[in-house]
Amino acid sequence: MVLLIFILIGNIRPVRVLEDIYFLKLTTDGLTSQIIPDLAGFSSAEVNKLQEITQYTIGLWNFCYGNTQEITTCANTAGDYHFALVDIVYEVLGVWTTVTSPGNLDSNNDKILSMSKAIIGLYVAAIALSFFTTIFGSLSLNRQRLFRVLTALLSFLALVVTLAASAVATGLYLYIRQTINDNQDSLYASIGRVAFGISWGAGLSALIAFIITTVATCILPERNSDFTSPKSEKQPFLTSETSYQAPPLPSTMNDPATVGLYQNNYNGAPDDMFSNNNNNYHSANHNQFVQPTHYNNHPGQV
Repeated sequence: MVLLIFILIGNIRPVRVLEDIYFLKLTTDGLTSQIIPDLAGFSSAEVNKLQEITQYTIGLWNFCYGNTQEITTCANTAGDYHFALVDIVYEVLGVWTTVTSPGNLDSNNDKILSMSKAIIGLYVAAIALSFFTTIFGSLSLNRQRLFRVLTALLSFLALVVTLAASAVATGLYLYIRQTINDNQDSLYASIGRVAFGISWGAGLSALIAFIITTVATCILPERNSDFTSPKSEKQPFLTSETSYQAPPLPSTMNDPATVGLYQNNYNGAPDDMFSNNNNNYHSANHNQFVQPTHYNNHPGQV
C-alpha cells in the first residue's frame, strides 16, 4: 500500500524523490529549433528560455520539465491526463505549433487516453484493497476464521489489481517509447525505472501478502479450539461397572473389641439385608460393609 501511494503522488511536484517517480522521460535534441517559425511573436529571451528545456517527465497525473541539471516546473494535475506531445508543447509555449506526435500516436490518442484512465483507476483500486486487507488482517488477530478468509480474499484481489495496473502501465509506455525512438530524431524516450520498480515491487509485496494470509487461513487454529486444552476431572467418575474391593474383615468375628468397629448403621428396608450365619454382608448402596450380629441361640437372624 505504501509503495502504491508513492506511485500515486509521484511527479506531481518538482521536489526530491517525487520528481524521480515518472513513467516516461523525454530528452529533447533541438525540439525548440524545429518550431522557431511558430515563435515569431516571442522575444529572443523567451526563445532562449525554451531552448534551455531539455527534458520532460511524464507521470500519472501530469508532466514536468526542466534543464539537464534539474526539473524546475510541473504542470497542473488532471484526472484524465495522458501523453500527447502536441499538448505538452502547447502548454509549455502557450501557442499551437506545427509539432506532431511521432508515428501513429496521434491516431491512437483515444486508446492512449482510455488506457491512461484505466491505469489511474487500477492504482487507486489497488490502494483501497490493500488498505482493507490491512484492516481485516488486524481484526483476524483474534483467530476468527471469517476475518482470515476476508483478508485472504482481499489480498488476492489487491494482488490481481496491482499486477494489472503495473502490466498495463508497462505495456503502454513501452509502446510510446518505442514509437518515439523509431520515428523522432529530436526526441529520445526512456522508461522511468524508479516508478516501474516501485510498481512491480508493490506487486511482489502483494504476492507475499496473499501467500501469508492464505497460509494463515488454512493452518492456524480458530479461537477457543486448538489452543484450549480439555480440563481434567477433579475427581474420577465411578460408574456402575466400577469394581469395589472390600476391606478385609478381622479373623476374630466374635471379638467384642473388633465387632464395634464394623457395626452396621444401615437403616434401609429389610429386603436389602441378607445374612447367613457369620458370612460378610454387603449393603445395596455399595458404601458399607456390615458385620452381622451374632446370636448364640438363634443363628441366621438379624
